[in-house]
Amino acid sequence: MLKTLLACALTCLGLIALAPSLARADAEEPTPPQKTLYATDYHMWFSIRISLIDRLGGIPIIDSEEIRAARAEQWWGAPIPARTSSPQSEKR
Repeated sequence: MLKTLLACALTCLGLIALAPSLARADAEEPTPPQKTLYATDYHMWFSIRISLIDRLGGIPIIDSEEIRAARAEQWWGAPIPARTSSPQSEKR
């Protein structure tokens, strides 16, 4: 009986000691969202889907809607204009 009472008292003291730190954790500002690798949720889903198909040995099929979304949402950054001449011809 005495051991049970002592265990309960120690548990209550432990909770009382933790209470201020728990209250502070709730009062803190939430962390701001972090930048991700993906431009949009659709880009993330596309990447996961293509990776899974590839790892399972399938052949990923990319449709024209996904290509349009990739360009519009700049999944791979801003487009770089193509060169009009090759680097070899510029050296000559």
